[in-house]
Amino acid sequence: MTSLGVTGILISATCFAFGMVFSLPTKMYLTFILMQREAEHNAKVAKKNKSNS
Repeated sequence: MTSLGVTGILISATCFAFGMVFSLPTKMYLTFILMQREAEHNAKVAKKNKSNS
């Protein structure tokens, strides 16, 4: 890494930046999927509790 100098640092920073950019949509997608499943589960539980009352 020392032999690459500034060029090596720029390459590393570029790879890191691309990794961050590409991982963000995946995290958002998974969050939305999990939120949707939780909402569906809560709706089922509420419906079940309402019918038992």
